[in-house]
Amino acid sequence: MTTPLRPPTFSPRPYSTQQLCLIFYSTLKLCLIFWSDPQEQDVTENLLQLTARAFVRTTLVGDLDEDTEKAIPTFTDCLHEFSRSVNSRSFQPLLWPDLVFGLTPLGRVVRQLRAKVDAFSGRVIAKRRAELGQRSAEGEDRADFIRQRRTLIDILLDPKSKTSEGTLFEMSDSEILDEVKIFLGAAVETTVAALGWTLKVLSVRPEVQERVHAEVLEQLGGKEGLTSADINKLKYTEQVIKETMRLLPSVPYTARVVREETKFGGHTLPAATTLFLNIVGCHRDPKHWPDPTRFDPDRFSAEASAKRHPYAYLPFSAGARNCIGGRYAMMVIKTTLAALVPRYRVDAVPDGHTEPADFPFTFDVASRMLGGDLGSV
Repeated sequence: MTTPLRPPTFSPRPYSTQQLCLIFYSTLKLCLIFWSDPQEQDVTENLLQLTARAFVRTTLVGDLDEDTEKAIPTFTDCLHEFSRSVNSRSFQPLLWPDLVFGLTPLGRVVRQLRAKVDAFSGRVIAKRRAELGQRSAEGEDRADFIRQRRTLIDILLDPKSKTSEGTLFEMSDSEILDEVKIFLGAAVETTVAALGWTLKVLSVRPEVQERVHAEVLEQLGGKEGLTSADINKLKYTEQVIKETMRLLPSVPYTARVVREETKFGGHTLPAATTLFLNIVGCHRDPKHWPDPTRFDPDRFSAEASAKRHPYAYLPFSAGARNCIGGRYAMMVIKTTLAALVPRYRVDAVPDGHTEPADFPFTFDVASRMLGGDLGSV
């Protein structure tokens, strides 16, 4: 895999928040048709299918056709197996070399699934590159292309796209494929985790669920075709999501490599040292969070947030290497809740887990419930 370029197409964003919101909402409405079955539903699997479809539509193809529908399970399977491999390799040094890992059963599965993702994405890239070449040959105005572009691929293929420093960049197909896979991990699994945890919290906090329900009805009134302006009205709903991600972050731990010798906290860190950041511990530090295990969405009121250290809350990490899917995830989560809450009630399941701070969890890349159910709708 080549070194990711982290193309700055998310700032400015590759498409407007309005376009994203419409894609999310239309994708969700399609999924609601399948979720209307009165039989017991696998909440996590449903959320995964929703976010995977949204990912494909905003990253690759814009609209789903039969071939794309067939490819979606490959994306979700690849993500699942890759996530398994991260932990498997992290705690087994013998598997760190790619050559050794590739010889294991899991390594072979990951390689095969990645090849399928690359093949499908490669066909999309080749088709879009040919279309852009044809448009250029026909003298199409670039402003028309900008108005028509709908996916991340369109931005990465645009020869006049610029970095955040204002310089032009041009990417090879292999580099674009790497960006697609990075965004797959950043935008899908973490979103599923955050949505799942939020639904679980709503199931054990009926008073919070009622407030969210009341806000959605008051602000949106059952409106169809939600816009980004509509979603931004849901202040309390956003507070609930943020407090959920404080106690139950999608990515509970992350790591950074020290590139040069660094003095930190009275210690000298040699170059190439790997540092692990305990995000769960940071989010429950009583220095910044009074009564830290109590679930309280009002911690994220505008007034309370303004008084808090900016790095006390790191659901999407922070700095130059923060999660590229952070804004994307928040919009998916809020749009999904805005559509689900008026239609469904989330009931608690009798698994014995009633306090969000005490929910048992494990993680591969993203966190997930350990021994229990997210809830029933």
